[in-house]
Amino acid sequence: MTLILFLSLPVLLPLCGAFWLVRRKRYTGLLQAALLGGSMAAIGLWSVFQSRSSTGALGLLPLPIMVTAVSVLCWAAAQGRMSPRRHIRVLGHLALLAALAIPAIYAIGGLKTRARYQAFDQEQRLQAATIDAHRLSIKSQLAQEPARRSEMLDALAKANASDRLYLLALLDQPDVPAHTLEFLAQAAETSGLSLSILRQKNASSELISSMYHKAGYKDHYFADLAAHPNTPVEILTEIYKGPRTIQYLDRNFASNPALPLALKIDMLSRTTDVNVVQAALGVQPFDCKLLPLLGSALARSDRPRDEFSVRRIAELQAGDCRP
Repeated sequence: MTLILFLSLPVLLPLCGAFWLVRRKRYTGLLQAALLGGSMAAIGLWSVFQSRSSTGALGLLPLPIMVTAVSVLCWAAAQGRMSPRRHIRVLGHLALLAALAIPAIYAIGGLKTRARYQAFDQEQRLQAATIDAHRLSIKSQLAQEPARRSEMLDALAKANASDRLYLLALLDQPDVPAHTLEFLAQAAETSGLSLSILRQKNASSELISSMYHKAGYKDHYFADLAAHPNTPVEILTEIYKGPRTIQYLDRNFASNPALPLALKIDMLSRTTDVNVVQAALGVQPFDCKLLPLLGSALARSDRPRDEFSVRRIAELQAGDCRP
């Protein structure tokens, strides 16, 4: 309650002041102050919402104070310009300039933010078009000699090792050879390229371990490593037992046949997410020891009658996991 009152003060005080002036029939400057204060509020809101940052909304916090300041300065300017004293009139003009400067600063900031994001979007579109063109070129070259696919992928990677966009297109191929991935890992300088390497099915346990331990911000890789069957057990355990900075990470773990049995049992014993159940039921080969746990997990999940899970459990009970 105290916090709400404190945050409301920048709005309540000028309203109370305006009400007092109206009661005293001192109307000079009130309309101008209201109009400029409303303009400041509109410009401020527009400026703040030009940002796509997760913390951009924090810019709303000082906005009521700025609106109040603009309104008070505008009212003071109207009062000062009517004064018979020259220095008071000068102060009135300065107050008006200050009242106009605040929304101008917000407007300029909003325009700069908007321009920055437009430039970023344009750059992303150009990069996407370039990657698409590289992808088509790679596909065409590989189609010419399908028997030499692995050899050609390796040659293309080494010939374009300094072209990040080309390598991102090349890593869209699902079967880049392991030794090529090791070569690219040594040249990888961006998280985008590193992540594409780690997503490859041919990424070896040794390569995954090396890249993971060299990474500065490991959380960036958690989702993909949790699902990769070649992720070393010690890394899977570290990610599983560590702080959960990634949402729905259990869904990735559940789909990974390499997840240690003890962790699978722990996860299925406490999950209430039907997507975890579905992912675990789709693992091949399926461990029949987990079937009772999966039945219990489905029963307490958010969709206990999930059609896929019910059918899959029935199939396993009648087939591979028949008593």
